[in-house]
Order: sequence, then structure tokens, then C-alpha cells
Amino acid sequence: MSAVDLSRPIVPGMPVWPGDPAVEAAPACTVEGDGCSVTRVTLGTHTGTHLDAPAHLVSGGRALDTLPPEAFFGTAAVVRGFPSLDALEALSGVDFLLFSTGWASQWGKPGYFYRYPVPTPALLEQIIHMGVRGLGMDTPSPDPPDSLEHHRLLLGAGLVVVENLCNLCKLEGRRVWFAALPLPLAGADGAPVRAIALPLEEEDA
Repeated sequence: MSAVDLSRPIVPGMPVWPGDPAVEAAPACTVEGDGCSVTRVTLGTHTGTHLDAPAHLVSGGRALDTLPPEAFFGTAAVVRGFPSLDALEALSGVDFLLFSTGWASQWGKPGYFYRYPVPTPALLEQIIHMGVRGLGMDTPSPDPPDSLEHHRLLLGAGLVVVENLCNLCKLEGRRVWFAALPLPLAGADGAPVRAIALPLEEEDA
């Protein structure tokens, strides 16, 4: 099976978290006028499908460019919804957990950033104890819109968080090779990523 693209295209006018910078793109140079095409892009570090580094919310937390490359790729289990604590036992031995909640279908709709499902603190505590490198989800945040406690819990433990994934529904129940590679922006708290997954085997996750 071919690699599955889990990323939202970055385009002007796309949805962004309320209050975040809008995406802007305009020609800086053109082939006709300058001999080459260059585009000037303005966007926030948490635009679209993106990765949160610990520095996003943790004072003294590691910035994006100080994380090792292996923080951004590895094996992953793609899970339908947020599992029970007992179900987590069957998901051991992977580097990432990816949660397919079905919320990706709400992308671009008015309630996308407000009514999404979130995991429980108990589930996140157990995930941290599993020793994974990070988690990803097809929602805009592991927290409710009015909280950041889940972020602080995960990022404070040194995990990375990948948000606004898409197409996870195609991979539910599988283990995959997963990569979410950000630009190495010096001192950054996060960055958009090109996230992909390549199925490794057939099994229920």
C-alpha cells in the first residue's frame, strides 16, 4: 500500500485556531518578471497539521530545533476514538499513538474548533507511562477550547503533539510507520508538518 498523506494543505483562507495568524501567500518573484518564482508566505507556527514542541507551553521546554530527528518519526498505532485504559495494554511497543475520532470530517465547519472530542487526563497519564514519543489526533487539540492542562501534561513529559491530522480513518486498527517532519525553525514552539503514514501490518488497534 502507498503512503497515506495525513496533512491539510496550507492555503490562504484556511481554518486556523481562533486568534492565530491567518495564512497569506503572495508572489515575491515571478518567472516572467524575475526569472524565477518565489512566494512570500505568512502563517503561524500552529497552522493546519502541525507539531507542538514542549516550548509551546512549558517554561524552559525544548524548542523545535533542539529535538532529535527521531522525535518526529517512528512506529505508530492508529486507534479509533480514545480507547479505554484497559485497551491501551494492546497498544504497547510503538513510538506514537494516533487517534482517529472522526472529527476530521468537520474541518472547515463552524464548530470545528469548539466541540471536538478530547481524551481524559487518566488516559493521557497512562500514555505517558507507556514511554511513547508523542501522539497525534484528527482534532485541533487534546484540550477543551478553554483549557491547556492536557497540553501541559503531555509537553511537560517531553512528548510532542501532532494536531489536525486527516485521513486517519483509512488506517484505523493498523500499525504504521509514521512521520511528521517540521521545518527546523530555531527556537520555535511548533511548526506545520507534512505527516505521512505507511501501513506495516494488518491488525486491530
